[in-house]
Amino acid sequence: MKKRILCLLSAVLLMLSLMPIAAWAATTVTAVDILASHPVHLGQPDGFIQVYGTGCKLDTSVNTDGHQNGMRWRKISSGKVMDATDTYVGNELYELSVCLMADSGYSFSVSQTAVTVNMEEASFTMIDDTHIQVNIQLTADNLYINTVNVTGLDAPWVGKSLDYSVTVQENTCSLTSSGYDTCKNGVTWYDGTEGKYLPVGTKAVAGHEYWAEIHLRANAGYIFPDDLQCNVDGKWIDSSGGGEVIALVVMFEACTDHKWSPKYHAVGASGHAYICADCKAYSEIMPHIPGPAGTSGAAEVCKDCGYIITPEENHTHKLTLVPEAAPTCTEPGANAHYTCSGCSELFKDENAKEAFTPDDLIIPPQGHKISNGWEFDEKTHWRVCAECGEKMIETDMEHELKDDKCTTCQYDKNKSEETDPEETEPKETKPHSSQKDSDSDDESEGLQWWVIVLIGVGAVALGVGTGIVLMIAKKKK
Repeated sequence: MKKRILCLLSAVLLMLSLMPIAAWAATTVTAVDILASHPVHLGQPDGFIQVYGTGCKLDTSVNTDGHQNGMRWRKISSGKVMDATDTYVGNELYELSVCLMADSGYSFSVSQTAVTVNMEEASFTMIDDTHIQVNIQLTADNLYINTVNVTGLDAPWVGKSLDYSVTVQENTCSLTSSGYDTCKNGVTWYDGTEGKYLPVGTKAVAGHEYWAEIHLRANAGYIFPDDLQCNVDGKWIDSSGGGEVIALVVMFEACTDHKWSPKYHAVGASGHAYICADCKAYSEIMPHIPGPAGTSGAAEVCKDCGYIITPEENHTHKLTLVPEAAPTCTEPGANAHYTCSGCSELFKDENAKEAFTPDDLIIPPQGHKISNGWEFDEKTHWRVCAECGEKMIETDMEHELKDDKCTTCQYDKNKSEETDPEETEPKETKPHSSQKDSDSDDESEGLQWWVIVLIGVGAVALGVGTGIVLMIAKKKK
């Protein structure tokens, strides 16, 4: 009896020994793809993380060494661990650390496990067979500059020095004179008639064509696209260059036939002048002509322009609201303000507590906003301003035909009437599912193997049990 039981047990052990060792060992995690929010200038760590791969997941229980729910952002230059209130800086290097844990029945391997973060290969440290820490360094992206408005560039006026007093309205870029010999305040003047750059202080000559080059440098965390359109005093200018530095070229012809305003305009306390309707230049500034001396009831004003030279004596401000004047595409507007009938001061409030300077009043021209659609005729197509409808000359170009249809606009040579082409939307493409199917196949194959093993063990156990029962039964007989 004992010999038979030993024989059966030996058979069971033999069958188990013949089974592959892999059937009992943990499955290795071979590929892990991690998706995280890429750092962008002025962005903040948002805690977004997704882990893709069979046999592992984010270990949210790790909250040590700066980790929060299994992840950590750290600024390389300072070593500071970032929290949700910190902001990224463009071009700075940051380290992302992600803690992973293996699922039951799986383990990691230094030689067989591969990890990527946002499609980039990442390194990892083995904590133990079922825990790893993934680390990758990522450079924060710069933000593209989408809008640039430059104001204050005066057109050349014959006999007057060329203007350099421009201002950039945005805080994303700055004027730069670095590397330019004849540059001042980011502006360089070029005489197109004589073909040379001009030194600062040069006076405009009648009949000459002038180009003003405005040089801009992107501030930290920002970058210029290659095809940026910028607004210079209401004119849209295509930039040259891109990246950190661009140049704007504005073409002028020295204004010789000024269209002067019919009345004098006050130019502050210095005097008054006429203004040219074309180039906005002032004529020669003439001194104010005082009227009757100021009294306790009346101010001393200029006879020619109405400028208040001397306020009325001991006067109390008598304010009048001047409503806001909205700017147009090419003309500046003015903020709402209060004027006083007894002096030249301007105020922001009806109680005359906060003074306004003339420069504070100005609202820069908003610039043309180029429409998305195209206008066209039989020869060319162009865009217009979406605000005022003005034709944007810089966009006017000839048709490029293919099969008698323009590749840019809706012009069709074979049609006598202008019709909109059929709008077709691209068909949605379903995400490629081969990886998911492959993972499912792997899981199915592993499941089938374990089922086979369990069935085999069960069959052996059933056989052993049946043999023992039969022998006991036989012995009783």
